[in-house]
Amino acid sequence: MAKKDKSEKDEKNKKDAVEAAKKDVKKARRAEEKKAEQAVRDAAKAEKKAKAKAKEQRKEQERAAKAEKKAAKKAKAARLEKVASAKAAEKAERKAAKKAGEKVVAAKPGTGVGTPETDPSKKEARRREAEAAAARIAEAVSKKVNGRPAKAGKA
Repeated sequence: MAKKDKSEKDEKNKKDAVEAAKKDVKKARRAEEKKAEQAVRDAAKAEKKAKAKAKEQRKEQERAAKAEKKAAKKAKAARLEKVASAKAAEKAERKAAKKAGEKVVAAKPGTGVGTPETDPSKKEARRREAEAAAARIAEAVSKKVNGRPAKAGKA
């Protein structure tokens, strides 16, 4: 009977060991499933974060582009305003010159020409003054060249 009890005990121990092994396998499988589920949740969370970050970056780029566009628009408006004011000033200048009875001939700075022509009588007076000045200079030169009177035919 002792042998029978021993074999029963051995069999019971075997059964208990098998049951314990099954429980361990089941426990390990459940732990593995939990880890896998957690990994899936973490991946979904990371993907959601990445999408939110990408969306925020897109919005920031759009804001920057909008601000850049607005600045370019302001700069263009300023340039156009500057051109318009320059044109208005030029127009006012022409109008004032017209009222004064002058005809402006290339009176802009940097052109090299710029004395406004007035009416013909003033123009004639300036021409006479210039001719008189030229005559005086020619007379002075003809009287004295290098300290001696100039010879006829040489100036």
